[in-house]
Amino acid sequence: MQDEDAEHHSQYCWTTFHLKCIKEWSEKSYKEVKAAWEAREEFNKDGEWRCPGCQGRRNKLIKGYMLLWLDPLTKQPLGDTSFMWKRVFSS
Repeated sequence: MQDEDAEHHSQYCWTTFHLKCIKEWSEKSYKEVKAAWEAREEFNKDGEWRCPGCQGRRNKLIKGYMLLWLDPLTKQPLGDTSFMWKRVFSS
């Protein structure tokens, strides 16, 4: 579900994935990056993964899904979404 005319906000990606698939993708990528840092003896760095939709880097793993109501003109979430991000991504 991509809108060719919508501007992408740096915090959000609107690409739709199967939850099971993106969880597996993110966990595998996260572990690989973390292992690479540890191989370089940089133990203070966490893993990260890139969204296959927007290529944005994420340093938190996915826990579940969320439902957002979007403004039809701006394609931005309506209201405060900060509580949703805390539920969706693990620390």
